[in-house]
Amino acid sequence: MIAVKLFLELALVFGIGAMTARLVALLQRPQKPDLARVRGREGAAIAYAYTLAMLPWSKESTRIHWLDYSRGVIFHLGIAGGLITLTLSFFPGLTNLPAPLLAVGGYFLAIAFICGAIGLILRATHPRLRSLSTPDDYLAVILVAGFVGLSSWVLFRPEDLSFYYGWAAIMFIYLPFSKIRHFLYWFFARFFLGQSFGRRGVLPHPRMEGGSR
Repeated sequence: MIAVKLFLELALVFGIGAMTARLVALLQRPQKPDLARVRGREGAAIAYAYTLAMLPWSKESTRIHWLDYSRGVIFHLGIAGGLITLTLSFFPGLTNLPAPLLAVGGYFLAIAFICGAIGLILRATHPRLRSLSTPDDYLAVILVAGFVGLSSWVLFRPEDLSFYYGWAAIMFIYLPFSKIRHFLYWFFARFFLGQSFGRRGVLPHPRMEGGSR
């Protein structure tokens, strides 16, 4: 158990260090100036891109495919829950948490794992999704969904940490080389979306601010 925990700690240092280096490299890249004439409010549009634009009715694709949207939200909330569970597992207090709280967390993470597994099955069986998928897509989802599922398991069986730590360590080592790192780009993508369309007066939508569009 001590060796597995040390393996996880080294993997955490490697994964976090590699992602920090990538973040620094991204921030140091020169930004090409936008020469378009300012027609709107960039700040409001950036705030919109991070908040209301994420709601399911803001985009046609999520309005139509609300079930897939909900599945993705639950899966990503499960990832956050898994990281919280992993953090808590380093402290002896995990086993002292109220049993109902552990059960609620465990069942939610189990549902999140199922959502991830459904996404993996759809990716493997749907012709269009399969044609767009790479081996990294499958491996990344397997590692992350497995991590969420094992997080659920340890909330019911806190004594079973060895396999959980080993799986998490492999995930953190693979993190900088895989699509899992897309969480870092998400923040940049939303910022540039708001900045670009806000400068042109496209976002936020006038009708959301009482306009006539």
